Amino acid sequence: MSICQFSTFKSRHPQHLHNVQMFAPTITWVQKGSKALWWQQQELPLTKDVWILTSAGQYLTFVNHPHQGEFYSRTLSLLMPPPSHLLAQSSRVDYAKRQP
Repeated sequence: MSICQFSTFKSRHPQHLHNVQMFAPTITWVQKGSKALWWQQQELPLTKDVWILTSAGQYLTFVNHPHQGEFYSRTLSLLMPPPSHLLAQSSRVDYAKRQP
């Protein structure tokens, strides 16, 4: 069984999507165009500079907006928790000392 799943979404026209269930924790990012996420009665714009992490079981409503006739986004869904040794290793990293 895979521990993650990559998906791509493409569109040439605006897509209005309502109550889309996220079945696993998922990272979503837009590569072309934009995504308008409706969250707690507010519109949150997602572009190539803003990624979103959603938990399993959430229902999302959003609109995919093409730019110059194209919309393209990707998702990475985490189907299983990371192994405990990787979580332990991650907790030991001092991110404040890392250079970009």
